[in-house]
Amino acid sequence: LLLIDIIKFWTGREIVATVEKHGLNRRQHALWLCDRFDKILTYLKGTGALLNGVYPEFLVDEQDYHRLLRDKMAKVQSGEWSIVDGDRLDHWIALYEDRDRFREVNASAWRAVLTQTIRIFVLNRVTPKQFRTVPNCGDLAVDSATDTSIVGSNVFSVAESIILKWMTHHRGRAFPGASRVCDFDDDLRDGTVLYGLLVSHWPSLSQFSRDMKFVPETREAIVA
Repeated sequence: LLLIDIIKFWTGREIVATVEKHGLNRRQHALWLCDRFDKILTYLKGTGALLNGVYPEFLVDEQDYHRLLRDKMAKVQSGEWSIVDGDRLDHWIALYEDRDRFREVNASAWRAVLTQTIRIFVLNRVTPKQFRTVPNCGDLAVDSATDTSIVGSNVFSVAESIILKWMTHHRGRAFPGASRVCDFDDDLRDGTVLYGLLVSHWPSLSQFSRDMKFVPETREAIVA
């Protein structure tokens, strides 16, 4: 599994066995795959990943999801699962019947897993000491002891707060007077932050600043 390889590359640890047992039929393979994803999610949550809304079944493809669903239905019918599990199964069936919705949930689950994996194993390596060696930051200073913009947050870690300050700095260089970057969601929607980061390291891109849309109102404007 590529996800296991990514985690192993960043951590140097073999979190779960990746060798598939021989002779598995398709149903058994789906169960084996779901078990791998369950162990991966458990490990990631244990290291601080915010993945409570992601279930291992959401990470498999449509065919394997159908096989897992049939397995769950058989457990309910045999009495192996409780009535509560059976009631919950209705939502799983509805998700399978709405293929477009399943694809949305599947894509959203994978985005969450990948972004949380990057946050934990890559972005959390950012420290005030390391930040001093980052190029093109001019006189931007980061002091975790006194800088109120990177300490005391109930939402972001010190590493995440440093990255927000770094993005604010570069957007401010490209667009003087630009507001502070306060989150990794709405403040990144118009592309000005990404543009500021790029133009700070690739000055010739400054010619495209007139094409930036600072208050995009439609999805098309955001993509543009």
